[in-house]
Amino acid sequence: MLEYFQLIGGLVLLLIAGDALVSGAASLAIKFKVSPLLIGLTIIAFGTSAPELFVSLKAAFNGTPGIAIGNVVGSNIANILLVLGLPAIFYNMNADNADIRKNMKIVMFASLVFIALVLTGLLLWWHGTILFLGIILFLFFEAKNSHNARKNGEYDYSEIQDELDVVPKRGWKITLFILFGITGLPFGAHYLVEGASTIALDFGISEAAIGLSIVALGTSLPELAAVFSSVRRKEADLAIGNILGSNLFNMLAVMGLTSIIHPVAIPSSIINVDIWIMLAVTILLYLVIFRIKKINTIIGVTFSSLYLIYMYVVLA
Repeated sequence: MLEYFQLIGGLVLLLIAGDALVSGAASLAIKFKVSPLLIGLTIIAFGTSAPELFVSLKAAFNGTPGIAIGNVVGSNIANILLVLGLPAIFYNMNADNADIRKNMKIVMFASLVFIALVLTGLLLWWHGTILFLGIILFLFFEAKNSHNARKNGEYDYSEIQDELDVVPKRGWKITLFILFGITGLPFGAHYLVEGASTIALDFGISEAAIGLSIVALGTSLPELAAVFSSVRRKEADLAIGNILGSNLFNMLAVMGLTSIIHPVAIPSSIINVDIWIMLAVTILLYLVIFRIKKINTIIGVTFSSLYLIYMYVVLA
């Protein structure tokens, strides 16, 4: 019974601490006149991937690489099929946008590089360095090519206003939010990984399966909340962009940093099956964006159904 409390408690703490860290960091960035583009690309995008990062790091140090890599691969699959699919059942999303197409190509290329490295069977520090350099280059060129112009001496934060509405304004509150986020994330990751590992052992389920399912789904909740928020405001480009950015961060930043700090052995089940499913759903999203140019109810139902089938196969 304790392992279930650890699993649920760790997940809740991860989500609360991740949100606190994003809110505090975003508020701090505004005080220092950081552009909204950089806030969106770094703090908010990385913040929604913070649970994946701490879970993967903890799992790697715990000697449970299946959870570490399964968390990233499973989150990327969940982000496309469930996090985009579920809101699309209720709200149609227009994907006919030049920025979306550009970032989709980047995610496609990054996925191929990531898969090539995963197929080696062991991610070492130099693999991680290649991945992490990828996210640095992406952020550099995005900032260089798309930097927002100042308006009346201030940046326009309207595009990310909903994300910034709840940020703390006072200095002591900002500090408190950031400290809570920094301390809460590793504790949440610890309890989530401990609980998930014990449950996997009790039921004879592989650590990779737990990472691909329960852990991945749990750490994708911030993205699901962000996408629902965006599509309700009829900002489909932000919703799709958030998912593309999150998947990019998962592969390049989360797995990059994790393998730089600690080697990650890749389970054969992920090499033989799940990494190819991740590639297939990425190609599927690519075709939807470039051919159909919208994510409507039919596609939403299809994506969500495919995710349920995938979960059944993983846990069967």
